[in-house]
Amino acid sequence: MERKDDGVLSVGLIGPGIIVADKTDKISIGGSTYDVAVFDITIYPDSPKNEHGEGYNPWNEPASKFNSPSMAQPEKPKLFFIEWS
Repeated sequence: MERKDDGVLSVGLIGPGIIVADKTDKISIGGSTYDVAVFDITIYPDSPKNEHGEGYNPWNEPASKFNSPSMAQPEKPKLFFIEWS
């Protein structure tokens, strides 16, 4: 069986505000610790073997949609994305 890449996407704010999500964690960047929303990635594009058939669009799959409201303050925080595999 061919193994597909699997990963986790973490999304956080640098600056004022908080992240709200069903699954959260903390991550250290440059000596500071940040709260992050954690999303398990389960949808992937086809490889050259075309596993999902013609016309497959991973962005149309329900599992490709994530929602996490951020509770940002009036100042503009920086949003960051980190993918672990």
